[in-house]
Amino acid sequence: MLMKIFKSHFKLVLLQSKLKTQNMKKLILSILLVSSFISYSQKELIIQKQNYIIHYSIENKVPIYTQYYFTEKNRKKNQVAERSAGFKQDPLVPSDKQATNKDYARPYDKGHLTPDDDMKFSTDAEKETMIFTNCAPQFWNFNEVLWRKIENYVRDLGEDYDTLNVITGIIVDSSSKYIGNKIMVPTYYYKAIQIKMNGRELNTIGFICTNKEPLNTTIENFTISVNKLEKSTKIKMFDNSKYKDNNVLIIPHIRKKNK
Repeated sequence: MLMKIFKSHFKLVLLQSKLKTQNMKKLILSILLVSSFISYSQKELIIQKQNYIIHYSIENKVPIYTQYYFTEKNRKKNQVAERSAGFKQDPLVPSDKQATNKDYARPYDKGHLTPDDDMKFSTDAEKETMIFTNCAPQFWNFNEVLWRKIENYVRDLGEDYDTLNVITGIIVDSSSKYIGNKIMVPTYYYKAIQIKMNGRELNTIGFICTNKEPLNTTIENFTISVNKLEKSTKIKMFDNSKYKDNNVLIIPHIRKKNK
């Protein structure tokens, strides 16, 4: 089976890749030899982890977006792992195509796309989030205040519904800059959430925030419809969803009780 997967990936590279340099050819071949759980398209790597997927930019050395399912196992009551000591390089990606600790300094944190707090149901799952292919430069006060509130909102929502399909990504534009060894600083961060119960879609909601110190930290002010996110990112989210135009915050039951 692994050999079949390897061959299919090899064919994909030969058929779809328009490689301009020998270095890029070596990069793709080395990736294929490292793991059969990674594929290549243009300048994007798709890295399949055990509990989430990373779409990664080789050029910008940051993830484009990640996707995971928040289910019962991700809930707070099932957390058993402590936070790992620090970020490490992803063994599936060549070291010169991802960040290191030396690339980061204030005012930027290493901002998770898939949060480690959502993967604490096992030590291995938590460690798998503490890698440089799952983080991008995030303004420290935005990361620690507004973005944390949005992540906590997702966890509260996960207490009410049995499945959340969560996409978290970045947007770069002409104003985006680099830090360190050509690590791209996103202009925006976004999150899209599809809510399901018993296999049936109930709603979607999105958030988009500028990557800077927030003047307002009320998350209701940062909601956006998934339709608008798709237009901004050119990424197709939640196939066949009927609720992509919703931009009204869904209030989790636990927050209703605390009002």
